Amino acid sequence: MTKEDIERFMKHLAILLVALLSTLNISATWANVGEKNIQTVTTDSLRTADLLFVLNPKGNAITEVTEGVDHMPIDHVGIVFRSADGLFVMEATAAQGVTFTLLSSFIKRNHQPNLISSVVVGRPRKDVDLKRLMDKWECYRGLPYDSLYMPDDQAMYCSELVQKMLYDNNGKPIYGTIPMSFHNEHGKIIRYWRNFYHRRGLEVPEGKPGTNPGQISRDANTVILGLLITNIKKTQSPVQ
Repeated sequence: MTKEDIERFMKHLAILLVALLSTLNISATWANVGEKNIQTVTTDSLRTADLLFVLNPKGNAITEVTEGVDHMPIDHVGIVFRSADGLFVMEATAAQGVTFTLLSSFIKRNHQPNLISSVVVGRPRKDVDLKRLMDKWECYRGLPYDSLYMPDDQAMYCSELVQKMLYDNNGKPIYGTIPMSFHNEHGKIIRYWRNFYHRRGLEVPEGKPGTNPGQISRDANTVILGLLITNIKKTQSPVQ
């Protein structure tokens, strides 16, 4: 492990420490944990195409078989959309499928007890083609949630939406697919996913092309900016 790897690991570990210290009163761009300065991100600095990664310290069937950047327990991701009406998140959820969500509602829904914030902000390293982003949104919005994590476009899961919507200005996707993982650190498919697909009469799509939120957080094309600290003003509903 290089010096740069160690510094990056310590930075992201410190982000988790900030999130867990719910008694801190953080209002500046930087927070102090011990003698370390940990970068935080205010909602004012968010821009369209930023990525919001949701932390789940308790873990679940997703975090058990995937890995976030520097081992962060990440189980969801959405795309920021900033408009004259306010801040919103383009996301795919089990409850609503592919939908626009007020950022304040996104944060409230993903709040974890004893966390000052459960959202880590990432930014694509490459410039995003915003026109293509909106064209893709018109194609995908309203689709149902893909609980089976299949690679077609009939339904979408959260990281699949990110992967299929973000293109650079040369027309190339910023994020690629990887072989999907439903196994633990010992290489064994965990019981939850075996039972999940067995009940549906399907084989576990182990190794099939796909994505996951942790993978996108670890991707070389993602820059982790810090922990999201809210300063949200009341907003109107987005224009659909």
